[in-house]
Amino acid sequence: MAAPITPPPVDTYAAINRILVRTIADVTEPTLAELTALTALDYSNCILEDSALPTMEESTFEYARRWGRRNQTQGRGTVKYQGGTLRYAYDPQGDIDDAANKAYKLLSPGRGFDVQRIGLPTEVALAADQWVRVLEIELGEQWEMPSSTDQGQQAVIMQNFYVVDERDSIERVQILA
Repeated sequence: MAAPITPPPVDTYAAINRILVRTIADVTEPTLAELTALTALDYSNCILEDSALPTMEESTFEYARRWGRRNQTQGRGTVKYQGGTLRYAYDPQGDIDDAANKAYKLLSPGRGFDVQRIGLPTEVALAADQWVRVLEIELGEQWEMPSSTDQGQQAVIMQNFYVVDERDSIERVQILA
């Protein structure tokens, strides 16, 4: 018998990058140039901690029990990918081209790709051969509002996103040079 494996824990505290990219030629082979283009946005440090990450849910079903058997087996059902609500900081009185409002400008409603890199500090630059997950999403309307925290209130944008990726399986992929 093979020895049991014990993978080491990977700290994801401050180690989740989310990058919005409007166009990727092949989602199974994203290139470093596509992920670092001028229209790409690493919004990891803009989004607030209560923002949603995309989720996956897989249902099951039960096969009809056969008369001659005591057991009943299950099968795989539908896989459902879901978005959620993004909440990110911005300056409601700042110019649209200010650094504080770059997320507001580049996260405008429409389709794009949410690229997630997990397990490396957010300040580590994207590089070829790193692993990412790429989801096609649609961003909804942006809604500005004050948000209360323990330290007071701050201006935030709330914006829903929807997973519209139609692939049967969404696997991690490596960034190509």
